[in-house]
Amino acid sequence: MSLFKECSRWEANNIPFAFLTIISSSGTVSRKEGRMAVSKDGECVGTIGGGAQEAEAKSLAKEAIKNGKNRIERIKVRDKGEISVMIDIPIKDRSVVILGAGHVGKALYDVFYSIKWHVTVVDPRKDLNTEESYPFARRIVSEYKEGLEKALIDDNTALISTVPEINTDILPFALDTRTFYIGLLSSRKRVWSNDVRVYSPMGIDLGEETPEEIAISTASEVLARFNNRSLLPHSEWRRRLVRS
Repeated sequence: MSLFKECSRWEANNIPFAFLTIISSSGTVSRKEGRMAVSKDGECVGTIGGGAQEAEAKSLAKEAIKNGKNRIERIKVRDKGEISVMIDIPIKDRSVVILGAGHVGKALYDVFYSIKWHVTVVDPRKDLNTEESYPFARRIVSEYKEGLEKALIDDNTALISTVPEINTDILPFALDTRTFYIGLLSSRKRVWSNDVRVYSPMGIDLGEETPEEIAISTASEVLARFNNRSLLPHSEWRRRLVRS
């Protein structure tokens, strides 16, 4: 598969990857021009010269994906030359695990996929958790607690439960993960926790009612927490700056 086709496939599936380009070289090098791409899992396509320099570039690319930041790196080539490589991260390593493949789960998937987050959907109901409904998600068709154990949850992962009746059961496990956000769709019986990562009810107050509105409200809160931003309107920030 060609370089750009593979990158398009990764992008379509919200798979984080780095795109590497040789932007300059000096001394004796195997290639003065070259491009390659490296996925989060270390899959490579294209080349910037092979050998130790490519292995080092792959390692740097995976680190850049983890940090979500573009960078330029200088890489030695057999002690006789040097190349400068630009590493671009088109898709940041951001992900969300959604418990529940019902109406709210589907709306959340649509919103998070549209903003280039990797999505995992956990639901034991085979008639709902389908490839047709979630074509670009990692689908885990199992009970919720078992599915959480299989999901990949790190400090760049938000965890959202859209099934109120399981919240009490899954919360202890969720608190043991590195997730930065635990959103719980609340019913009459709310779940309380002193952990600052827990949002119950989840989302910001938009007067939301429909699944789509709930998804927008929740995704806004998740994005703000991920980027370490307040939920103040931009206009309020402007007013505060003027006053100061």
